[in-house]
Amino acid sequence: MNTTATIHLMGENTMTSSSSSTSPITVTGGTEDAPHTLTITGDDTDKLTITTSGTRSTGIKSDNEYSHIVISGGTVTATTSRGSSAAIGGGREGTSGNITISGETVTATTSGSYSAAIGGGREGTSGNITISGGTVIATTSNNYSAAIGGGYMGTSGNITISGGMVTATTDAGRSAAIGGGCSGTSGNIIISGGTVTATTSDTYSTAIGGGYQGTSGNITISGGTVKATAASVYTAAIGGTRYGSCENILITGSGTTVTATATGDNTSYDIGPGGSEYTCGTVTIDDVATVQRESGTIRIYGITD
Repeated sequence: MNTTATIHLMGENTMTSSSSSTSPITVTGGTEDAPHTLTITGDDTDKLTITTSGTRSTGIKSDNEYSHIVISGGTVTATTSRGSSAAIGGGREGTSGNITISGETVTATTSGSYSAAIGGGREGTSGNITISGGTVIATTSNNYSAAIGGGYMGTSGNITISGGMVTATTDAGRSAAIGGGCSGTSGNIIISGGTVTATTSDTYSTAIGGGYQGTSGNITISGGTVKATAASVYTAAIGGTRYGSCENILITGSGTTVTATATGDNTSYDIGPGGSEYTCGTVTIDDVATVQRESGTIRIYGITD
């Protein structure tokens, strides 16, 4: 039996924490047969703003794999700095449950914290992340972690995006905007709808896929509009980066539009591994999908035409 609790936002609400380990909102308890789920909802004018600066403080925290977070409405903003925990998700070296976002506006930001904005904390294990609607803005800065996905040396579950407007940005270095953190492991990444923009601007940072010395599962894009841009040498826009690997990449579906641009050097694939000396699984591009580079000829691993 699933035990649920709901926070229905009304008006403007602010929560802060500077404690080393206190998180303003924590979902706890639960078992495999009886998980615990917290739902945050409200109208677009109802706001929740959370700011934390403690070394292990998460904004909205799941403290085990059976404690889940659902955001279905309201305007939710979560920011962490200094710490090693996510803005929304798991704490340092912790295990967190699933995160589901389906409505209104969610903005999550981490800086200098070795943790994802949405997903896992440093050396942590995060559950699945599902986004089906709303506006989601996730940003990481200077912390070796994905904007959406895994923290530094962490493991993230599957990431599924089926709708909404999703913007994931990182200048964290050595991590993906959507996928894995540095030296971490990402599950499968599945995009079937929505508008997704993933951008990285620092060293060895893939837009969608695995982090530096990390691995990612299968990447499947079967719908929506996706723009992936990576600016580092030895780094693909979709796939892998230096000393990393990825599994199979599939882009398919009529109406699917993918713009993948790796701008770091002329040896990096736009779609595939970080360079010719690194590997990934099979890359398959369906003829009915539109796959392009922002300018010039797109470079796809294993496909020369």
